[in-house]
Amino acid sequence: MAPGSRQTKASRNPQGARPSSMSTRSRSEPSANTHVPQERSQARVEEELIPPSAFESREVNTPLLLRSSRPISDANEGTCSMSPMDQASDIAGQDMPILDEGLNKLTNAMGSKMCLAFVEGKKRPEHPVQAAKLASESGILVRNHMPIYPHWKDYKKKIDTDVQKDHLGYLAIRFNLDVADNTTKKVCSGLLKDGVRQERYKLKRDYFNGVPEDQVLSNKPPNTSQQDWAKLVEKWNNPKHKATCAVNKRNRGEVKLHQTTGSQSYVAKRYCVREQGNGEEPDSVDLFKASHFSKTKGYTDVVQEVIDAMETARDETPEEGEEPKPIDEIVGGVLSEYSSSSKFLENMGIRSAGSQPISTNTSSARMRELEEIVQVQALQIEKAERNEQDLRATIISQQEKITDMEQKMEETNESNKRNEEQLAILKQKQETTDSLILRLISQSPIS
Repeated sequence: MAPGSRQTKASRNPQGARPSSMSTRSRSEPSANTHVPQERSQARVEEELIPPSAFESREVNTPLLLRSSRPISDANEGTCSMSPMDQASDIAGQDMPILDEGLNKLTNAMGSKMCLAFVEGKKRPEHPVQAAKLASESGILVRNHMPIYPHWKDYKKKIDTDVQKDHLGYLAIRFNLDVADNTTKKVCSGLLKDGVRQERYKLKRDYFNGVPEDQVLSNKPPNTSQQDWAKLVEKWNNPKHKATCAVNKRNRGEVKLHQTTGSQSYVAKRYCVREQGNGEEPDSVDLFKASHFSKTKGYTDVVQEVIDAMETARDETPEEGEEPKPIDEIVGGVLSEYSSSSKFLENMGIRSAGSQPISTNTSSARMRELEEIVQVQALQIEKAERNEQDLRATIISQQEKITDMEQKMEETNESNKRNEEQLAILKQKQETTDSLILRLISQSPIS
């Protein structure tokens, strides 16, 4: 092949070998491109906004395995003897899709894998390109090779721990990352969790919704086993699951603050805003503006109202002797008035998930809500006390009536007893009188 010429795209060879997805321009003859400056590859990568630190060379030595594959690292040398892309294609097998052409070009240009930097408390890498490439590679693996189970807890069972290991192992092939680091494991696990949830939603949308009930089981998606599909159908037909879906659908319709970052993560958006500000860290208000602004529609009325409330609270002068509220607390307080479950600060990496608010002072909205709850509970307690008093009075009155009735019954019994005694005396007197009369009659002479 002449220097600089381009080979046409080849089909599968008779042996079934998969053609490389990389450009074949003079790959087998490095000397053919000796007229091209060495700096061209570096310049092309720098135009993609990739910092040199993202390509720090590091050998990968990990015992993780992918399904139907051999170990990632060389068993004898302990180091990778193949290029990253060739290793990924070889280990994953001919059926493993390597579709991210951008990552392939970057890897070839720099001669090493992209180094991913993970920060504790953040769900994605900060650099937008790193986050995009990581999400792309993870999505390829989930869509084509990961089993889709009904619940995330199914992936944590002992018999299925290889699923998460496979995912992390494949990413270790494609990227330069520390598979033993807890932060790396947490980020990759969250990435897998989001991916399988999204894939589960797509399967339900394309192969379950609108399909007659007697045809659902036979309408199995490709790359899904019949057993896994039957479990998914069983879950979707569960009345409890249907009720939960209806509630979630209604809740989604009530969302007022829609983010406009698209597929870009909040963490990557924060990085872009910081770069636009010449490296100055933006505050929470600026991040909220950037992540809720549409180039075509601008801010919605609700978003503009929230921004005005944030800026007003930020510009307020604290009273004498009081310290100004942290901006993150102000943003969290304003958002809580519109959504009690807002996770904006957590998604931006400003506050870790499950952590307590930054300040111990409760926001005014939360205070009002708590005061209303206390007032309602006080009224309920007062009403209960009144009902208890009325009940006690009723019981006492009934007890008094019962006592009076018992006394009257005793008096009646005593009166009846006296009457009976008097009646017995009268009867006895009558008998005596009758006896005396009979005696007198018998003694009187008959005239």
